[in-house]
Amino acid sequence: MDVDFLDIHSNDQKVTQIIASSAITTIDDVITVLRDIDDTLPSDDGLKWFNLLYLKVTEGVRDNPPTESWEDPQWLGRLDVEFAKLYFTALASWHRNPDEVPRSWVPLLSSRQNQNITRVQFALAGINAHINHDLPIAVVQTSEEQEIVPRSSSPQHRDFERVNTILEAVVDRQNNFLLQG
Repeated sequence: MDVDFLDIHSNDQKVTQIIASSAITTIDDVITVLRDIDDTLPSDDGLKWFNLLYLKVTEGVRDNPPTESWEDPQWLGRLDVEFAKLYFTALASWHRNPDEVPRSWVPLLSSRQNQNITRVQFALAGINAHINHDLPIAVVQTSEEQEIVPRSSSPQHRDFERVNTILEAVVDRQNNFLLQG
């Protein structure tokens, strides 16, 4: 085995332990796990850059509610937790059994050590997997759990749209940093 594989395996074990040992029920719990993962991953691991961007967006949702505040903070908080759990499950599955990982995550997770891929490309690959695969699942799970039918004129939809504004702002702020590597 080469050193890179051993390092990745060791880091994946640590990430899996972080996830397994964390009770994730609030946005603060999500942020704690994302920070712990960020602290574990070295800068030459492409996953670090999506994880860091995700951390910044989640902090933005928690710390910068819209001026008019969230209309349904309970729904939004639950959505955030369910959404994060799908990401955390993909990471833990990658370590245990990569065949269980949703296909949308495979490009990022399988190329994490490719030095020809830039930070921003890793971040975008993670955004693509997380938003296009995990987000619809999390919306359905959260809405069913709370017996809400998602509608375009609902408070939940307006909150969902407000998160997009935070995402755009965070990506804009992080863009220069991500383009450095």
